[in-house]
Amino acid sequence: MKNIGLKQLQFDERVEDMLNSKTIDSTTISLILKHGDVNFSESNTKLETCKIYVIEKTVEDKEIALTVENCEQIATIKNISIQ
Repeated sequence: MKNIGLKQLQFDERVEDMLNSKTIDSTTISLILKHGDVNFSESNTKLETCKIYVIEKTVEDKEIALTVENCEQIATIKNISIQ
């Protein structure tokens, strides 16, 4: 997996809504991308082009999972789950 945090990041519309409503902030997303753990059982790394990774980390007593579509030049945050 090439370092997702170094690629141009895009956000799905639902993720943009979460950022705008302050449900999560870009600093937390960056922290998870850099220090989170990939859940390979939830990820799809066998795709030919853009692979899907689920990256998880506990932040401030909340379990947060990012679903990231990792393409050659761009990584798109497709979904964020907070529990």
